Order: sequence, then C-alpha cells, then structure tokens
Amino acid sequence: MKRKSTNVDLVEDLTKINSSGRLDGIIKAAEQNQYHDFKSVHSMPKVVLIDDLSHFPETIEITNSVMRGEYDESPDEQDREEMRRDLKEGGATDEFIKTILG
Repeated sequence: MKRKSTNVDLVEDLTKINSSGRLDGIIKAAEQNQYHDFKSVHSMPKVVLIDDLSHFPETIEITNSVMRGEYDESPDEQDREEMRRDLKEGGATDEFIKTILG
C-alpha cells in the first residue's frame, strides 16, 4: 500500500468530492498540516481528522482509508531533525537516537 499524505493527497481526494463546498474547512486544515502525523500541533491528528470527517457522510470512503493507515506519513528530514533535537533535550544518548532515527 502506497502511503498518502494529508497535506497533498488528502487535499486532492477531498477536493474531488467537494462540489458543494461543505469540505472547505477540512481541506484548508489539511493544507495547513493540521492532520499530518509529524507537522500537526495535535498529539493525535488522525483522530481529529476522523472526527472532522464524521460530520460528512460523503467522506466515508476517505474516513475508512484514514483508519486503514493509508494517510499515515513518514517523517521527512526536517521531522527527523526535530525528533533528534527533542530526544537530545530529553536526555537520550546519541547512540539511542542513531538507533531509532538513523
């Protein structure tokens, strides 16, 4: 399964079914990384996304895709650097950080 991103693929998928404009708020939130696994300010962005989608029956297929993990992002290099910094500030050793993040 190819992973999709919330800030690009989800935006495209929602736009395709948004003829009424009802999903504009969710699309804007996705464009602003509010549902992204590593860039969101939410600790559980996919739970927020599923809750937001639950108000719109026309999004059921997308909601199911989210629950199956199809929109789970991998960290990019910027995300890894932020994780390294956070782990280092939390007292993790360089060896541990290298083991989990490479």
